This record gives sequence, C-alpha cells and structure tokens, in this order.
Amino acid sequence: MDNLILVGFSCSGKTTLGRNVARRLRLSFVDTDHFIEEMTGRTIPDIFREDGEAAFRAAEREALDRILQQRHQVVSTGGGAFVDPDNRQRLRDGNLVIHLQVRPETVVDRLRNSRSGRPRPLLDSPDPLNRVVQLMADRREAYSAAHVTIGVDDRTRYELVGELRRRWLSWQRAHRGRPAQAAPLRR
Repeated sequence: MDNLILVGFSCSGKTTLGRNVARRLRLSFVDTDHFIEEMTGRTIPDIFREDGEAAFRAAEREALDRILQQRHQVVSTGGGAFVDPDNRQRLRDGNLVIHLQVRPETVVDRLRNSRSGRPRPLLDSPDPLNRVVQLMADRREAYSAAHVTIGVDDRTRYELVGELRRRWLSWQRAHRGRPAQAAPLRR
C-alpha cells in the first residue's frame, strides 16, 4: 500500500527512472527482478532456462507479495508482472501504478546499445522488433489498467523524473492528504 509502482515493457526506463524518482522523493527503491534474484539465489535467465517461464512467474508473485508488505517505496516491476490479473489487482490496490510507454523501435535500440549486457529472455528472437511488437500487442490491455500512462520517448530523464514526482505528489494529496475532521465536542 502507498507505493509508486512502475510498469511497462523492458527497456522503458522503469529501473533508471524509479531509482531517480525514489531518490528525489526520499522513498525506498525496489526492483522486482533484482529482488527475485536475491530471493532465489539465481539469475532470471537461469530460472527461465532451467525451470521455464511458469516457475519465474511463480517466483515473481511471491516477490510481489513480500515487496507489497512495505509502504512508501518506488517499485520497478518486470515487464510481464502487470500482465497477470492477480498481480495487476494487488499492484493497483492502494498504490499508484504508472505505465511507462515506449515505442518498439526504442526498445530494440536500447537493447542493442545496452551497456549492462543483461539478457532479456523473452526478447531472444531472430527478429527482435517483430517480437517486441507482438509482446506489446499482447500486453496492451493489461498496461491500460495502470492509473496513469506516460510516454517516455523523446523526453529527458530529468523531465520524466519531474513528471513522476508531480504525479506521485498529486496522488498523495488526492488519496492521503485529506485532513482528518475533528470530532464534535460533547458537553
């Protein structure tokens, strides 16, 4: 409850922007993929390769259960986490969910120019652009359930962090900032 949840496709900037906005808001930051790796003691590509996607999604649900027990944090989810209807409901319940929308061409460009070298198991394809377009189409309906969608293409990190911060503060005021009314005095 009371978390800023970032959802969206791989390479949309969830981790980078999440870490930056968490610092600006003085909130904790959690990346669900890193949390899963720490929780299982294995890398995500290893889980996919050795146990399959179903095992990874089960670990992802458990990780979200643990993460959502805390409040006042920015949570960067894996690209497919919000697709699961149960995850989607839990993430939306009492939290602000922002979808970071990115163009397929931007995803492929970022994958090709990634310095991290971090493998993306669901994007391992002879035609990455076609695979990204297909996955985005499959996930469109789920992502549309986010409270807010923000386009990230052609915008600076500074602009995006500022918008995320404004959206969070506005949501906090609307949902938590109502002053408590004093009880009437009884004589």
